Amino acid sequence: MRRFFGLLIVLLLISLPVLALGQSRALLVACHDFISMPDLGNAVSGNLHIIGSSLVGAGMNVGSLSIEDGTIGTLDHLRGAINDAFNGADETDLSILYLCTHGVLSSADDGQVYLMLGDGKSEAPLSAADLQQLLSSIQGEKLLIVDACYSGALI
Repeated sequence: MRRFFGLLIVLLLISLPVLALGQSRALLVACHDFISMPDLGNAVSGNLHIIGSSLVGAGMNVGSLSIEDGTIGTLDHLRGAINDAFNGADETDLSILYLCTHGVLSSADDGQVYLMLGDGKSEAPLSAADLQQLLSSIQGEKLLIVDACYSGALI
């Protein structure tokens, strides 16, 4: 609960300078069903709706709000959702991606962290490099919010 209020405060503080930008687009993704990991349950679905309500309630010019609740299990599915959600963004726009999933520390000694995509039928790791590549083609400002264990290590 404390993490949610902290996130809400951050979103509100970030939204103040963003109001001067053009249109905002948001893609909210929750992965809660996995093959090799414990399911995350219904809480992550609630997170999507709370974050979406916060974005709309902050008075941001949200022109498009896409929600993928348990439907992203592969990198290709995520790429498609990102392309659909942020299609048409230009240099004055803000694109917000919220990912709520498992974060996994690599079992190798390389210290890599992966976000797990999972839809109950398929799952795939998402590296920081993958994420950067997916977001690099989007025009304008980008805001990435990651709600997962080890998320700070993605930086």
